[in-house]
Amino acid sequence: MRFLALLLLLAGPARADWVFDVGDEEVLVMPTFARPAADGTWRIPVRGFVYEREPRSLKRRAVARTVAKAIGVDDDSPAYALLRERMTWLLVDHESNKTVRLAVGGAESVLGPTGYDGVFAGEVVAPPGTGAVTLAFAGRDRAGSVAVPRVAAEGWSVISDVDDTIKVTEVLDRRRMLENTFANEFKAVAGMPARYAGWARAGAFVHYVSASPEQLLPPLYRFAAVAGLPAGSWHLRNVHWSVNDLDAMVKAPDAFKLGVIVGLLESQPRRRFVLVGDSGERDPEVYGEIARRFPAQVRRVFIRLVPGANNAGERFGAAFRDLPAERWRTFADPAELPDAPDAEAPAVAEKP
Repeated sequence: MRFLALLLLLAGPARADWVFDVGDEEVLVMPTFARPAADGTWRIPVRGFVYEREPRSLKRRAVARTVAKAIGVDDDSPAYALLRERMTWLLVDHESNKTVRLAVGGAESVLGPTGYDGVFAGEVVAPPGTGAVTLAFAGRDRAGSVAVPRVAAEGWSVISDVDDTIKVTEVLDRRRMLENTFANEFKAVAGMPARYAGWARAGAFVHYVSASPEQLLPPLYRFAAVAGLPAGSWHLRNVHWSVNDLDAMVKAPDAFKLGVIVGLLESQPRRRFVLVGDSGERDPEVYGEIARRFPAQVRRVFIRLVPGANNAGERFGAAFRDLPAERWRTFADPAELPDAPDAEAPAVAEKP
């Protein structure tokens, strides 16, 4: 069993992509946050996986060609190079039986060993203090670090879906969905980055929750940074993909989102939350259930109306039954959303 060194410090340089070289392998860590505990310490949930990338593998090239054919991408097109790059992340060799050692404030924790999927997960404790905690990996002659923000016990948080909420995916059209996931440059939903950036300036912290594969974190994280979306924690799904079932990689099961969001609410009981999603899949139904279960925490729900989706008033009336009318609304243009989580939203004529 091999140890990979991971140090949690209170100062140090930040790294943007959450991917670290540790000798022959790489470690991907999901962007996370620190929350305060009753004893004055800070608790940091840590999740990631250890893997090796083999971009020159003939087998992986063959799989990429199969996927390209399935979604109509020619081998000699610019889109094929992008598809191959993203498929490289999905076709990594996951490293099992690896243990990650973490140290913060003089104390040490051990996560692992990794399972067959290379995943490790756990929680580490940082001492009392202010400012960002630095998460740093050290391996052989390389090292890197990322800043982990401390999120106060009270304040506003935004829980946001990704596909068709902040990123154009077109989940209702299978071919377009797969093209936008694997072969097209990611594109932001117009107006959403500016709105989220305004909320962040007003003090809100953002949790991005999506059933997209964890392996796609690097391109998703780069997309968010380039688009101007605020930094936050990312919660993606552990997916075992199959070339025969590409849809399963990007479709969001209700249970996944429900579990992640409930966990975030329960771990931060004094914070107020805004849930943002879209009408393309089942965000209204999932968010409505959560809002009824956590009425003191979930103060607002905003649902983006996706063209071609079921945007009937009856659907939203059922999804948000028993919730006060001022707690939820649908929108077509981000300009309809409030400037800050605790501000009043601009008036609209009526709900659809």
